[in-house]
Amino acid sequence: MYNLSTLTQSLPNIDHPELVSQGFALWMVWENELPQSVPETLMSFGGWKLSSNQNQSLWVFMSKDVLFACARIFKWFNKEDIRLSMRVFPVKVNIGQGLSHSIGVEDKIFKTTISRPSDFEIHMHARLKEEGLGIHSLKFEAPQSSFMPYLDHWFMFKASESFSFSSSLNWKFILKPAENISKQEVKKKWEKQKQDFLVRFLKIGLKVEDAAQGLIISVDGVRKLRSMALDVLSLLQGLKPGKILSCLLVSQTKFMDKSEFYSDKNKSSLDWSQFNADIMYLPLKNVFQLGKGFELTDEGDSSKERNINELVGVRINKELIGEVDQRLEVHMPEDLVKGDFSGCYYCGLKTHRFQTCPSRNIFNLDSSLEQLERLDIKDIASGLEALAGEIKSGKNIDEILRQSSASSQLLRSIFNINYPSQHRCIRLVWRSRGTHWPQGLRQLVSMEESSIWSALENFRMGQIGFAESSARKAGFRKPKDFQPKTLQGFISLEKEDFREAGNFFDEAAALGYTPLQKAYHAYLKARMKEVEGDFAKAQLLYQEALKLAPGMKEASYRQGVCMVKSGYIDQAMGHFANLIREDPLYFNYVLIDPELEDGHSHLMSSFYPLWKKASKDAESVKNLFPKIQKKIASWFDEEGEASKQFIQHLNFLSGFSNIENYAAMVRIVQGARKLFDDISRKIEEEVLLLRKKQSDISSRLKDIKKQVAWFPLGRLFMRRFNRVSAMVMENLRLASEQDLATAKGYKQSRKLTTQAEEQVASLHKKLSSLKVARDGILFVMLMFRSFLWTMIILMTISIIIVPLITYFGMRHDLAWAGSLVEEKALFFQVGMIVTAIFSLAIASVRTVLSFERKKDVFLSNRK
Repeated sequence: MYNLSTLTQSLPNIDHPELVSQGFALWMVWENELPQSVPETLMSFGGWKLSSNQNQSLWVFMSKDVLFACARIFKWFNKEDIRLSMRVFPVKVNIGQGLSHSIGVEDKIFKTTISRPSDFEIHMHARLKEEGLGIHSLKFEAPQSSFMPYLDHWFMFKASESFSFSSSLNWKFILKPAENISKQEVKKKWEKQKQDFLVRFLKIGLKVEDAAQGLIISVDGVRKLRSMALDVLSLLQGLKPGKILSCLLVSQTKFMDKSEFYSDKNKSSLDWSQFNADIMYLPLKNVFQLGKGFELTDEGDSSKERNINELVGVRINKELIGEVDQRLEVHMPEDLVKGDFSGCYYCGLKTHRFQTCPSRNIFNLDSSLEQLERLDIKDIASGLEALAGEIKSGKNIDEILRQSSASSQLLRSIFNINYPSQHRCIRLVWRSRGTHWPQGLRQLVSMEESSIWSALENFRMGQIGFAESSARKAGFRKPKDFQPKTLQGFISLEKEDFREAGNFFDEAAALGYTPLQKAYHAYLKARMKEVEGDFAKAQLLYQEALKLAPGMKEASYRQGVCMVKSGYIDQAMGHFANLIREDPLYFNYVLIDPELEDGHSHLMSSFYPLWKKASKDAESVKNLFPKIQKKIASWFDEEGEASKQFIQHLNFLSGFSNIENYAAMVRIVQGARKLFDDISRKIEEEVLLLRKKQSDISSRLKDIKKQVAWFPLGRLFMRRFNRVSAMVMENLRLASEQDLATAKGYKQSRKLTTQAEEQVASLHKKLSSLKVARDGILFVMLMFRSFLWTMIILMTISIIIVPLITYFGMRHDLAWAGSLVEEKALFFQVGMIVTAIFSLAIASVRTVLSFERKKDVFLSNRK
């Protein structure tokens, strides 16, 4: 639950206000993220933010323009999935000294609360309904919620979606020399100063009339008022170079309606003696709309009752100059915006008929728009001026495109903004075998030998009749092929039969079999509607293309352009801001796009906060580059693969560090964050690998010790082996005690681990030879045991059998028995030898056959 008191408690307490004026407050609460276009719209209709807290803010308006601001917001977000609750009610604006101010709210209103919004709704106080009487496009309906206090005082606000709502805020200013212009010297200075002002005013889109009394400046909208105040006062106060003489700048408040102004522009009813030089005078109620960074020059006559409409002097507060919403110094030259023709379907320029657009001679995509991020914003601004100068001098567009200058690069970039509607994209879509935009435009097959390609080339060369005939025949031969329909659509387009062209594009979209092809034709039709001036239909078609191909950011950009062309600058600003967050390169699109026309100046003011934030972030990140480099050097080996990759990435980012370009600055910030994350992730991986390696070494050492522990006579042969094993254990212990969160600890641990790994490797190598010795000794022992048992068995058998045989032989008087008795010593020796040899042979065979089994039994028993 949200309370109004949380917003008002931070406001200054003005016990004795010098002026109390009637106004309106707008209290809004939102969930998730508030679209940027909402505050932009409120500001453009004369509102200023009084207070904010978390997901709520409080705005103040001095006129019923708050109705039109809410109407425009309703029109844009009524059907969107947005959670926003707005409540508008009357307040008293209490103005104290200087620009300090607060509001007084009726108790019943002050006690109201707003729950967490679940959808989009606007509630208006009954007083606002009175202000909206007679405006048929505004509707005030009874609220549906029973939780609203005193329901008869609140209404649900709705607005007609077919009606266009604009602000009534506009001003007329007179700018003239502070000194007597009749003096010849003053007149000469004024002529020079006037020319400088005319150039400045033209750049920010102001209409200026040169009259005898001075320059009469027409200012439409708060943004232009803020831009003019900043530009003129910066010069007059000496904050910027260019001041030649002091001037008077006064708002002519007598006629505030756009259709009225004094009949004789060479006369003025103002009393110039009451105004001071180099100060801007405008109504007090409009000073708050200028925003931060401005201050009143005096408090006026304290004896005179103050009025909200009285003229007050304003100047830039030098201490708060950093808080002033400035503008980007990129101006769209008039020669790029205007021309003898309507906007070209292919490129948007008005210097040629679209049937002769130079883009038809461009065959492939290039990276000129991407290369813009390597240009300083000053170079882009000067390049636009140079390009406009070349066009003004009559130089052919094709000739400029063939150059290798900055103006040529900018012109190619301008042509690339709307590349999907150009001839080169026809070839890419026809050859594409991909399904997703824009990746599919790079998944190409070779051109086929067919009549449709010849027809396309004839169309490019301007041979419309032959191309149309060939396309029609190709359509008859392949009725389910979208390519002939695409070409017929372009042919009808260049014949300026837009209706037929739209039908062909619809047929081609229906025949297309990939989302890329369908989205492409939706884009073509949307561009056609845009050129025709049907911006609402164009936006819907661009949205359709986006649904078919979510990666088609070009369609999203063109939606923003349509918003600008139809006068919805506020929505366009929010739309472009979201697009730029997704892809910073689109910031440069806005800088150089001539189709934005008058909206370009507004966007340069609106984008300044984005630029300022990106510049600040990039500067802070650039200061971290030495620390990042030091971190790489401290954690990784100089010749290591990781170190080389990180240093290469850092050097790449450093190449953008001196470029004053939004895309470059964002690339630095995003790239540095990614690099830092990659380094941290790599460090974590290396630490985990190091710990795993230590664990593996410990496991290997245990395995080795188990194997050598079974070695026969281990204490006699294993002293050196045990000494090395103890060193491994000590190194692992020291390595595990290091602080791996620090580079020093990590490197020391890695060094000790490497030593332990080398020592274990030497132990393992020694273990191999020990295994051979162990197996040999064990074999000999097993064979010797088998030999002894065989000898014992054979000797036992001999002791029993030989006497029996001898006795049997002597009983039968056999000769050999007598010889055996007589030669018993010799016979015993020979028998022993034979028995031993026979036993050894049997023992060897038995040991070989049973060695592995007996070894396993032996080792298992040792465990």
